[in-house]
Amino acid sequence: MEEVDAIRLCQRGDMDGLEPLIERYQARALQLTYLLTGDLSLAEDITQDSFVLVFRRSQQFDLARPFGPWFFRIATNMARERLRSRRRLREVTLDSDLLGEQANTPTMDDGAARRLLTLDPATYAEQAEERAALFAALDALTQKQREAIILRYYLGCNDQECAAIAGCREGAFRVRLHGGLQALKQVLRKRYPWLLPAGLSTDSLEAQRNVAVE
Repeated sequence: MEEVDAIRLCQRGDMDGLEPLIERYQARALQLTYLLTGDLSLAEDITQDSFVLVFRRSQQFDLARPFGPWFFRIATNMARERLRSRRRLREVTLDSDLLGEQANTPTMDDGAARRLLTLDPATYAEQAEERAALFAALDALTQKQREAIILRYYLGCNDQECAAIAGCREGAFRVRLHGGLQALKQVLRKRYPWLLPAGLSTDSLEAQRNVAVE
């Protein structure tokens, strides 16, 4: 089924229209929300809820525009809100240590990593530590900087798509991306200098784009 036909079904209230959209976008949505939140269970919930919201808001979608950026903006906004809610919860919870441990950095235990990082088994052990460090470094950035890097180098979106998803102008997005890359370099030099044998480049980030969801 063509994407536009699936959306039309959703606009008519037919949930069968969601199936082809889920098949096409679920993996990338889970990848995006996991990278944004660092929590697999939360990312799965956000991805599922994003598709539900797509169905409910399908009447608002302009069929003349691309669906991907619109959908990923919904998922990104939902991830932002869930992270804000979790931070508020941590602020008022006496037992904040455990919550902070779960929220601060991606949980890169073997199970989660093997599920989320599609790697050649022969190279998994060598690359897992590098990926874990890079994810932790990303988590040290501001939310907007992290989003910019994830959208560009992990999701592979162009400036126009990134700006649409992030909800800003293209110029503002480029500023965020530049600032994020500079901040990421500083974090890596300070905490993980072994990741920068020849300096961080966009090529090295592009090479990380094979992060995928099985």
